[in-house]
Amino acid sequence: MLILLSGLNILRQINAYYTTVDACFQNTFGGLSKHQVFSQRTVS
Repeated sequence: MLILLSGLNILRQINAYYTTVDACFQNTFGGLSKHQVFSQRTVS
């Protein structure tokens, strides 16, 4: 159970990281679809 919780915690940190990266992309390239990012992350 603890392993699962720490795994969720890591996922949350990765999610926050990707959200930050996505914000940078939006500033730089005029917008990267969040839906696209979510789809790519779900597939891989």
